[in-house]
Amino acid sequence: MKSAHKPTSWFITVPLAGLTAAYVVLAFLPTEKAIGRVREATIEKQRYCTATGNLLPLLETTRQHVEKTREFTQTWAETAPNRSEVAALAGTVDALVRAAGARITMFDPEPVTRRERVSELSLKVGCTGTFPQVFAFVHELETLPQTVWVKSLVIEREGKEGGSVHGEVNVVVFLDNSEVSN
Repeated sequence: MKSAHKPTSWFITVPLAGLTAAYVVLAFLPTEKAIGRVREATIEKQRYCTATGNLLPLLETTRQHVEKTREFTQTWAETAPNRSEVAALAGTVDALVRAAGARITMFDPEPVTRRERVSELSLKVGCTGTFPQVFAFVHELETLPQTVWVKSLVIEREGKEGGSVHGEVNVVVFLDNSEVSN
């Protein structure tokens, strides 16, 4: 004969359900949150690496600009006159006027203006000659190995009929402050 009593499965189901709930609350959900934080951190680091990779061409371009700047600075330092060479530079300008076939009418050097890294020597030079002579002088002045900045240039015809012109050029020559410009 069979017993009328059925075994109840609640004794097994309730503890299993409790263990499952405890596992989900105490282990699975915290681990899932930690995995999400690690995933977000990984994505952020991947973005950073991608951005860094995009900076490499810019970094190379910047390095090339710095190298060109160093080369320019080195070349300038080799050709820039210092204060002791101002008299020789004045002689060079006078020789340029004469070599062009013009006649110097004004030579007015102003006092040297000292800046933080360089000094400036302003020169006003006037000359008379034909237009090609005055033009040749200005051209040769601009092609000096020193850094010459033409601030102003005025060329006027002398008289109403003559082929002679008067030119006046105001230039700045940059001098090396050798004690601070290196």
